[in-house]
Amino acid sequence: MSALSTETLPQPNSKIGLLPQIIQDLVILNAWGPYYETYCVTDGRSRAHVEASGDDNPVHLSDEAAREFLPTLSGRIAHGDHLISMLPDLLRPLFRSFFEANIRLIYLGGGPFRFVRTIPIGGSIKAQVKILQPSENARGVLLKYDYRILDAALEEIAVTGSKHLLCMF
Repeated sequence: MSALSTETLPQPNSKIGLLPQIIQDLVILNAWGPYYETYCVTDGRSRAHVEASGDDNPVHLSDEAAREFLPTLSGRIAHGDHLISMLPDLLRPLFRSFFEANIRLIYLGGGPFRFVRTIPIGGSIKAQVKILQPSENARGVLLKYDYRILDAALEEIAVTGSKHLLCMF
């Protein structure tokens, strides 16, 4: 780990110092944080996502279609956006810490994301975040973080990306 600069540490009277301790620790760590939760992409959850999203691509619904599309697949695969939508569940302790501190979060969108590998239906995922340097503005603290979602069994990255939150006190 690199040496910490004084810019990394919350300054006195800083809104950044009001962030939950678990977040401040990740800012100081300046590295990928721990895994918190594991999520199994079940058939029922996958079909519910198909119903909600309207994305009925056969690779998500039929083992045969998935193998026909890509012979290396053993069967159906999870939707990539379904995996990304699970970030709040995968990072539950982080998000819970904001709510326990009565900090409102406004999702400001995300940066680019990339699908690296498929996750089969029945597979499990987990996620890590790296908190980038938070910045203050008139409304609160802008918190940017990179994330990576991994195949929990293979320990290989499936999705990478970034998100932006406004933390309002």
